[in-house]
Amino acid sequence: TENKYLWLSDKEGTIHCFDKLKEEYIPIEWGEGITPDIIYQYSSTGNFLYAIMTDGLNMLNVKSEGKMIKLDKKNLVPNKRLNKVLHAQGQTLYLTDNDNQLIIFNTQNGKAETIDCQAWGFPFNQITNIYFHNHHLFFCGEFEGIYCYNLQEKTLQQIKISNNLADYKHTSISSICYLKDNRFAISNKRFI
Repeated sequence: TENKYLWLSDKEGTIHCFDKLKEEYIPIEWGEGITPDIIYQYSSTGNFLYAIMTDGLNMLNVKSEGKMIKLDKKNLVPNKRLNKVLHAQGQTLYLTDNDNQLIIFNTQNGKAETIDCQAWGFPFNQITNIYFHNHHLFFCGEFEGIYCYNLQEKTLQQIKISNNLADYKHTSISSICYLKDNRFAISNKRFI
């Protein structure tokens, strides 16, 4: 958030806050109705963490209070069978539900647009991650590789993975991140 904090999850799913300027971890005071074990997926933008929790999509306001971080919760979208996939980009959130529908949520006006990913031609049984870069949505799928949807041209294409990563095509890709010069880092449980 604000390029000051780095938010990390450990292998048990507990969220930690690291202050990049002070180079130290900061204790988190969880507000009412928040415990780290009910946060399934989160993404940060501005002074907020957006989290998919048992009660749906929530905005967690990040407040610095002395040597602690306090998180206060506001429910934005009640649980509509939301999946554990969320990406925040500016004032727009991209998330999916259990029926592989993409939900584009505007945090400014509270409006949501729902798109049936199957209508776009997705072969996915389950979308495992979403990443936004330069008017493109990148979707990682359960054993289906990576697809890119151009939001301006409304076109879908499968991303070709180089031959030296051929085994990667048949694994569950958990993350994708833009590096530079049209290069991306991808990861699964085995490697990056």
